[in-house]
Amino acid sequence: MLLQASYANVGEMYGASAATVATSAQVNPNLSAPENNFYHPSAMAYFTEGSFGISFLAAKTQFHPINNVVVKNNINSASNESGNVDTDYPMQGNLLLHVRSPIFKKRLKTQVGISVFTPAMKLVDSNTGDDFAPEYVMYRARNSRTMTTINLANLYNQNNSYSVGILGGIQTSGESYLVTRTDGSPSSGKVNFVAKPSAAIILSWSRKLEYSAQLLVTLQ
Repeated sequence: MLLQASYANVGEMYGASAATVATSAQVNPNLSAPENNFYHPSAMAYFTEGSFGISFLAAKTQFHPINNVVVKNNINSASNESGNVDTDYPMQGNLLLHVRSPIFKKRLKTQVGISVFTPAMKLVDSNTGDDFAPEYVMYRARNSRTMTTINLANLYNQNNSYSVGILGGIQTSGESYLVTRTDGSPSSGKVNFVAKPSAAIILSWSRKLEYSAQLLVTLQ
């Protein structure tokens, strides 16, 4: 991806639809399936009709308990203290929506595909986590990350097609500043949270081979 940073979401972790979740995020071999706009969008150009799919995914990440992790020692405190890693993550629901539709059908034989991954019942979730004990923060965020892909696929000739698209999402960042006083004066703090859009380019190419085989290449 042509992004400063790349982050996974439910599409990469679990699958882009009910069919691909059931096969451990394997690409749907039925190239006419609308979720292949997410995997190999150039293949859309070989089809003349539209397609639509919607799925709901509920995911809960679980780990074995990780206990007795040292969080304080003589480096950062006057005493030694151990803590437990937070492995209790709430179940999160996501909507997976895919649409494929022909446009400029008579002249360009072009298909447009749209895929949307979004958490159900919320848009943004912020959590600072435990003060001292470590946790797998990436697993708290991945199930709540909104992402959209839009692709235009065109049939170059009978055996070749290509597509150009954009991947869009929301990147969040934050910082905190805290001053703690021990002389009886009030402590003070400041927290800053920013959510801004981000985008990347998607390029895809496919070629029909002999014996009904196809070569598909997609770069994100």
